[in-house]
Amino acid sequence: MTGAKHEGIFKDAKEAIVFALHFSDQQYAKSPMAMFLTRGAHGSGRGLSGLDGSGQAGMVMAEVIRIHYAEALALIARCSAKRLRCTCGSPCCSKWTPNPIWTMATSQLCDVSLTAVGSGMSSRAIRLASTEKFFGQKLSIQEIADFCSVSRKTAGEQHAKIKEFLKDLEGRAWFNFTDRLEIAGMLIREHESSV
Repeated sequence: MTGAKHEGIFKDAKEAIVFALHFSDQQYAKSPMAMFLTRGAHGSGRGLSGLDGSGQAGMVMAEVIRIHYAEALALIARCSAKRLRCTCGSPCCSKWTPNPIWTMATSQLCDVSLTAVGSGMSSRAIRLASTEKFFGQKLSIQEIADFCSVSRKTAGEQHAKIKEFLKDLEGRAWFNFTDRLEIAGMLIREHESSV
């Protein structure tokens, strides 16, 4: 028995969505002069630059939107950049600006996570901060409690419920997205074959 390679492009689902979400700097085919000037920088080695890369990014995102909406939001929140470089030049500029895609995904997931905290009192601010923390924002439970003017215990209990809900949601999202990419033939897979 020997392993045969599937003709996909990406090693796994995370590589695919990270590529699609971060593809921006080579959305158009380069001119011959631009190719000459950047000789040595040839993309990923998989033919994913220029129009090929743009098309592949679109195909990956087409599979993202085929899974449940909340699951798609979880993958986008996990894999998109939290912030982008800012070049406004203002004296007050920190050189970074929030990424609107990440901000919208976490905001919508905050609303979805209302089901996780049950019918009790729930502050949107706590849900949003907990959602952002789950998806990589550097926040402590104490910072969430202070910002939302609640006890650390209250913030911690709600965060634990939201974290569990989002963890389950994200797990389902990865499973379903991987399945979609497999069906579309975008993942490289070893297949056993008898010889």
